[in-house]
Amino acid sequence: MNNRRFPSCLSALASAIAAITLVAAAPSPAEAQFGKRLKDAVKRTAEDKAIQKATEEESKAIDSAAAGGVPDATGTAAGTAANTSAPKDRKAWANYDFVPGQRTLFFTDFTEDAVGNFPERLEFKTGAMEIVEFEDGQRALKASAQSDFLIPLPEALPAKYTIELDVISRKGRGVGASTFEIFGGRERDMESSQVSWGNGYFYVEGGPVKVAFETNDADRYQGKPASFRILGDGKYLKAYVDEKRVANIPNAEFKRDKAIFVRLQGRNDDQDAVYITRMRVA
Repeated sequence: MNNRRFPSCLSALASAIAAITLVAAAPSPAEAQFGKRLKDAVKRTAEDKAIQKATEEESKAIDSAAAGGVPDATGTAAGTAANTSAPKDRKAWANYDFVPGQRTLFFTDFTEDAVGNFPERLEFKTGAMEIVEFEDGQRALKASAQSDFLIPLPEALPAKYTIELDVISRKGRGVGASTFEIFGGRERDMESSQVSWGNGYFYVEGGPVKVAFETNDADRYQGKPASFRILGDGKYLKAYVDEKRVANIPNAEFKRDKAIFVRLQGRNDDQDAVYITRMRVA
């Protein structure tokens, strides 16, 4: 072999070995794709955990605000709030998707109202209502007859809204009426949706919708507190009682107005009074 060509051969051989080494060290397209999927999965898991933790904390705050006593015939507490802990598993959370509105349009827990009076910030329509105070200091609006009032708003209810009512149903089962009825506007309008709950039933009627069914919760809430929630978005209307979603209606016609009409189906001072302990519109 020509000695002058020998170094050139060695150089070419070294280059070939280096190229082979680089190819062997470089990840294949399949390996690179697997690595990307692994990183994405780790990221999604971290995000899911963060979202679930935030949602659980939010629900605990809502449940804490919803706690209340069970009144007796004189307006004193005879029990404690029902357990309203929200479910912890993913399947249950998929069914409980209520998120309270951020911009408050109306709120009251009646702490600023005088006992024995009708709340100053509500508009009286008809019936028998007064502020009472339970033994633990919590106050409530008590209805001892079928009673109507308006929640005045500073502006028309927006396209996306939430309504929260913490109520205590009648102790007795002798009255067939619901615990309360609620709809948008100042007067009943059968072209718009009206929502009713209590005594083991839930129904929405008015406009294109008529939904009615048993909720099988009459015994659970007989004389006991419940947190009722409405979430509206356009024509969509969802309703919740404590941790359970009870309605999911895509074509409701809940009227947007500068007032919300509420009817409490109370009957007397003893077994059949109805109470509201907290209201929020956002």
